[in-house]
Amino acid sequence: MWHESMKSLYIGIYELKTVSHVRIGTGENVRLPTPIDNAQARILRIDTTTRGHKYTIYIPASSIHGVLRSAVEDALRTYFYNGNSYKTFENLVSTNDKNLKNWLEKSAKGLQDIYLESLDELPLFGPVCYPTLEFDACQIPVRGAERRNYFKQIGRVKKTKDSGDAPYICYVCQTFGATGFRGRVRVLNAYPASYLEDELALDIISRNAIDRVTGAAAENRLFDIEAIPPGTIFYFALIVENALENVTYLKETPNSSDYGDGIRKLLNKDGKHAKFINLVNIGINMLSSGLVGIGAHNTVGFGYVEISPIIELEVRNVKVFAKEYLLKSENPSLHDLIKKDEYRENINLKVDKQRIQRIDLIEDLYPKIIKDLIKAATME
Repeated sequence: MWHESMKSLYIGIYELKTVSHVRIGTGENVRLPTPIDNAQARILRIDTTTRGHKYTIYIPASSIHGVLRSAVEDALRTYFYNGNSYKTFENLVSTNDKNLKNWLEKSAKGLQDIYLESLDELPLFGPVCYPTLEFDACQIPVRGAERRNYFKQIGRVKKTKDSGDAPYICYVCQTFGATGFRGRVRVLNAYPASYLEDELALDIISRNAIDRVTGAAAENRLFDIEAIPPGTIFYFALIVENALENVTYLKETPNSSDYGDGIRKLLNKDGKHAKFINLVNIGINMLSSGLVGIGAHNTVGFGYVEISPIIELEVRNVKVFAKEYLLKSENPSLHDLIKKDEYRENINLKVDKQRIQRIDLIEDLYPKIIKDLIKAATME
């Protein structure tokens, strides 16, 4: 479904606790108030009270969004690979379709040097693309007869009413976006608890660069990095448009399992529906369980976090919600709206009662809907 308009909505407010050091860099050209060359990311804030400014340590939304997407990609590739629902690059270039073969070989020119002898064995999936491989990356519209044919060969086509094969984008791109297709997942920056804003001490860690040729420590290459220490509490929010709608099921390829059936069984025990919020939750669970890390230096123990939902709002029918709350110049009490009998079937609020009691946000860094949601949750 095109989601420039909303049918359903999910808003979640999460607590993120660092289990290990977490480091999110800023790049070499960003100047921050620290003598450390490899500084931890900070955001510049204007203090309206003193008319001055200050820097606040944070975890960028782009880092959270990126690792969630990558985690979902890994999970789907693992699932469909173990179900033998894929084709290899060699399978496709061996086809009798000369146009497809020539297009693939031309598109993949140079990749042989990167993948060495493994390119022929590269598994290609209908349900999940490789965004960094030009020939496999999803896009809307799907331009070119060869690309359309390629999508058809690997099953990246949706079922239509007339039983045709309409090329479409993979499940991950349906959720997080692709070229020409806006993602439905929006992430807000993660900021520390307010009691930590002025007292959050960063750890300074000395590291030595590695010589990539010898594998030994490089001489005279000692450097320091800043990192967020374990035990630090952050808060962030997710807003997912049309989160409760079913994904657009992709049609299976010959001699493979039904992709739609596969994704339903993966995401739901009853095997009946696969919703976009289910895909997002795969990424949340993988990040929180420690299967993936966030930020730099994951291979040496950095980047592990625990994520717990504090407040989750599911709006099944946005039409009513928009009319009574979103589209009014003066928003009514969100709590009163949720409590109205006529809206109970359409609006569901879930609250972690223990965590909501100690929630401590820097309120001026969050939009009004998040503040209203916290206020509604604390009145439960």
